[in-house]
Amino acid sequence: MSKNKNIIQPLQFELTRVQIEKLAQIADHFKEVQEFTIVRTHESGIGPTDRVRFTLFDNNDSNVDITDVSNW
Repeated sequence: MSKNKNIIQPLQFELTRVQIEKLAQIADHFKEVQEFTIVRTHESGIGPTDRVRFTLFDNNDSNVDITDVSNW
């Protein structure tokens, strides 16, 4: 039985309560923004870096770090 290589696996990652609270604050502050993108990178070498991107004036012009370093 061969595996289908075209199956797309769902993307998932964990956010801490602190990160969820930061997201809520951002959404509450920027009420005019309808879409937010969470971007996770591994550039620190210690743990993941999480940022929220959204558009205020130009495409994805705003970028807020929501990394919770308490568990590093």
